[in-house]
Amino acid sequence: MRTITSSDLPRFSFFLLVLAVGCASPEASKEIPGEKAPSASPLGGLPATFANAPSCEGCLGLTVTLRPDGAYLLRERVGGSEFYDFGRWREAPDGLVLEGSRDASRRYAPKPPDMLDSLPGTLGGDLKRQPQVEPLRGPFRVLGSYDGVAFRECRTGLVWPLGESRPGERLKEEFGLRGVAQALVAIDGRLEAQGGREVMMVQRPATLLTVVACPG
Repeated sequence: MRTITSSDLPRFSFFLLVLAVGCASPEASKEIPGEKAPSASPLGGLPATFANAPSCEGCLGLTVTLRPDGAYLLRERVGGSEFYDFGRWREAPDGLVLEGSRDASRRYAPKPPDMLDSLPGTLGGDLKRQPQVEPLRGPFRVLGSYDGVAFRECRTGLVWPLGESRPGERLKEEFGLRGVAQALVAIDGRLEAQGGREVMMVQRPATLLTVVACPG
């Protein structure tokens, strides 16, 4: 039997290291019982637009765009009239929940990415994913805090600078006369691209409220 000399130690140490790694590999590759890889959202990639096919002439036509930042943009068409809503969306065990300006939230049950069927009792009928994203610029009735430069929407927490418009300039002037750091304001606004960024474009005279914090 050959005796291991000092010159053999580096080679012998390397052999032991390879052996240890080889023995440990099968154990490391074992799956943890009960652990599953996270599944993809049934909504598919976002942003995405979903719309229904009205069941009759003059029936409700519903279009909703889901944004990856957690906000949704919604348009309802009844006859020749259009109504817009903005709010927060989330996924729940029983489907998609839309929380906007209405008292009651809207609920829809998402199916595979090419289909989105509504739950019984919800307005709008069957919502299906559209081939292209529709921006749905509004105007939306939104409530948020304003500091003279930026507007932070209450439901979503999203922040936009105000775009250049006459109602927006009037809001800045009225806010300046208040002499406060921030105020709660109700805006009828559109989301527009301006100067390479998304801005809130005030469409009508805004309402400055006496409170400064979002409700709730």
